[in-house]
Amino acid sequence: MCDCKTEIEAQLVERLKAKHPAAAGHQAGLECYGFAIVGNTMTLRPYMPIKYGAGHTNKKTGREQWKTEKGTMAFSFCPFCGEGLEKDAQAQRPQEGEKP
Repeated sequence: MCDCKTEIEAQLVERLKAKHPAAAGHQAGLECYGFAIVGNTMTLRPYMPIKYGAGHTNKKTGREQWKTEKGTMAFSFCPFCGEGLEKDAQAQRPQEGEKP
């Protein structure tokens, strides 16, 4: 897996230090990263919250109602550099006949 998350967080801290040099304890972190179990390994994966909806006709009243739902979309590629995340998980999986 690429190091985009740690590199970007370090760049954000440096930018924050330059913007607020008198402050102390500068910290920055990218949100929307979570643990996912892929194959037999647990990996850190980027994700994005999503909201989607559609108009539906109510059967009783005949009126149009807008229904929305929320969910999460996990990336299979790094959103910053485009490197595939699936190939790392496949490389870590034991092959048939191999012991984990």
